[in-house]
Amino acid sequence: MCEKWNESVLYELAKGPQPHEASHLKLDCSKAMTALGWIHIWNVETALDKIIEWVKAYQRLEDIRDVCHRQIE
Repeated sequence: MCEKWNESVLYELAKGPQPHEASHLKLDCSKAMTALGWIHIWNVETALDKIIEWVKAYQRLEDIRDVCHRQIE
């Protein structure tokens, strides 16, 4: 994500106790697939690109509804 951001991005890991997180997380999209006929069309790389595009647009105070519509199209 930092490489894709195309700017100097810094982050710091929080020190001290952290909440437990499962070692393996998995989303089950079978309901969306069966009930809505949903299928994914973006791979992980594209999804990350779109997330960054959305966040940068939000930071620039762009119309987020328009950004979402462009991404959906």
